[in-house]
Amino acid sequence: MMRGPWPYAMLALSVAGCSKSDPAKPGADGPRPDPHGCLAATISHHEHTDDRDGVEHDVHYKERFVRCGDRVWTERILPRGVPGEAAHGHEHHAMPATYTMARLVVRTHDDEATLAMVSRAERRIIAVTPESYDAARFDGTFDAAAHILSSRAIATMPRLEGREAPVGAEWHGRSGAAGAVRVLWSKLYDIPLRIESESEGAAKRDTIELALEPPPLASDLPWAGLDAYEKKSDMDYMD
Repeated sequence: MMRGPWPYAMLALSVAGCSKSDPAKPGADGPRPDPHGCLAATISHHEHTDDRDGVEHDVHYKERFVRCGDRVWTERILPRGVPGEAAHGHEHHAMPATYTMARLVVRTHDDEATLAMVSRAERRIIAVTPESYDAARFDGTFDAAAHILSSRAIATMPRLEGREAPVGAEWHGRSGAAGAVRVLWSKLYDIPLRIESESEGAAKRDTIELALEPPPLASDLPWAGLDAYEKKSDMDYMD
């Protein structure tokens, strides 16, 4: 399955250890909070791994994130031309490369939600069946998709004192035998602005940063116009 979009397993709360360096203070500027709770952001992922052989690996990628009402849209930001080339480069009966498709999470009841992959190149919506949720790194809840990681999990994490934070935000963290996780949670926007995690010994260190943007108009929401797309299931691509 594709990298991300959210390493939920990495952000499990059974983690330990503290960062050896304090990152630069996050910026305090941001768009005015939307009265309807809509939010848009560019999410930057930074993943660093120190291998036992002394080789270091760094991975960087970005995603577009839009949350409004009962929908959440996450889409990898790719170089121009890549999505179309990738989508038309596979056999017709095979599912398009996952990184070329957007993830659309829709709340169905309370905190329950469904997941679909949206291929703009093929004008197709592929419903992901519950049997495939684990492979898709989707836990079936709207809370985790809308907040990047569960807001209920954040509520159980102690507040970290002594770290600077923008107005309306505060640091939370927890450590354990497997590593550590620290979250800069914005109560103003109801979203984490920065997530830091590391394994025990800090051989693996990951950071997620959100650059908030004004939410799009209703007519420009990424899921507008999907009614005309072909509807399929991921089971249609199974051998």
